[in-house]
Amino acid sequence: MRALSDEVEGAAGKSHHAHAALLDRLEQAARSLQDMQKDLSRSEREVNAQEAARAEADWVVRTLSDFERMWALMTPENRGRLVDALIDRVVVDDRSGAVSVRLAVLSRPLPQRATPAEALA
Repeated sequence: MRALSDEVEGAAGKSHHAHAALLDRLEQAARSLQDMQKDLSRSEREVNAQEAARAEADWVVRTLSDFERMWALMTPENRGRLVDALIDRVVVDDRSGAVSVRLAVLSRPLPQRATPAEALA
């Protein structure tokens, strides 16, 4: 990119067409760089999401490995976090009283929980 910029500056005394062609190449290179920066940013967000999901899954595994002790020590907020991490969906059939529970897939990112203030709003 810098080399193209130097070429444009050096072409100042050359023909209008040569100068315009160099400017066009410089603009194309700038657009290409912007596209690559967008791709990098998207990849970084995906990596961060994967790392967050892995950290949450690791926390669940550590918590479940000593469940009774950990449950007794947990705050209500962390108990809710653990339940949210383990359970994807609960369906209750009002007529029969049957309850169906679908467990979460821990390899997927977890949904964000509402804060207590948001839940009351």
